[in-house]
Amino acid sequence: MLKKYFFHRLPLCAILSLRLNSVLTTNNNTMKKRICIIILLLACRICEAQNFVPNGSFELYNSCPTSVNQVDSVWFCTNPTDESPDYFNVCGTHPVGVPYNMAGFQQPHSGNAYCGLCLFMGTTPSYEFREYIELTLWAPLVQGEVYHFQMYVCISDNHRYSSDDFGVYFSDTLIDGMTSPLYAFSPQITNNSGSYPDTMNWSLVSANYTATGGEKYMIIGNFKNDANTSFTQISNNVYTYAYLLVDDVSLTQITGVDDLNTRNSIIINPNPFKDKLIIDSKKHDLLEIVLYDTASRKLLQQKFTNSVTINTEQLARGLYLFEVRDKNGLCKKGKLVKD
Repeated sequence: MLKKYFFHRLPLCAILSLRLNSVLTTNNNTMKKRICIIILLLACRICEAQNFVPNGSFELYNSCPTSVNQVDSVWFCTNPTDESPDYFNVCGTHPVGVPYNMAGFQQPHSGNAYCGLCLFMGTTPSYEFREYIELTLWAPLVQGEVYHFQMYVCISDNHRYSSDDFGVYFSDTLIDGMTSPLYAFSPQITNNSGSYPDTMNWSLVSANYTATGGEKYMIIGNFKNDANTSFTQISNNVYTYAYLLVDDVSLTQITGVDDLNTRNSIIINPNPFKDKLIIDSKKHDLLEIVLYDTASRKLLQQKFTNSVTINTEQLARGLYLFEVRDKNGLCKKGKLVKD
């Protein structure tokens, strides 16, 4: 099995070539199908060039997780320290399956997988324990360009605390083999103070980032020591951690002020949804929303101005894609989940 570190140092075309070669040489039909799907997903990511995170939903992996501390089996994902962030997948075995696992019970925000990391360990005396995940970007960021970051998070229901202290650090070099928490690094994006993730719902964390140039990696975790970490007790569980689950990480380039204003002016709620979707816009223009399944089949199409409520009772549970367009073309697109 090829190591993740090897993939980090290969151009994308070489990765596809290696995977295609595996298809041609393997005798296992199931493996052939799986590798073909991986190649197709990678190709889709290439077309979706504005997203600089190639595997932000953690769906691509070398092998199904069988135990803790296997985040390195996820494509384009590494562990920058000697601690043990975790990978959870439907195909995994206990304690790292989905939805039941060592973190409790949690469905993915989308797809079949998510990652988990310890933000804080509330022991007495204090024990400075931190976990991080590091994601490789498709290409280096361009100096002065503005990028929109977002991810979905929730807190494990099998641990005692929640914390609002986590953020994202962008780096132009791979951080690897660190033997202590990353307190010397200052995250360029931080979660809003007082915004504590809960155990029930996936919460959106988003911000805009102006690149200094050359950033090729992003690290997610808590960059503060125990004395400066905010936390709140959510249960009496014996496991005295604040343990964060992460899914659907993305980084997209904002092409200008109009692009930024358009993104922020269109709001789609709720997500996950059940029997209806509400779309609100501040553009005051004629817009159209189109909903697709994961095979790109058009399921719903609705024109509106300012606001519209769409009945979704007929849709099955699962992942859907959406696009919002105006007379000039695409305004916003993304993923929605029916619960």
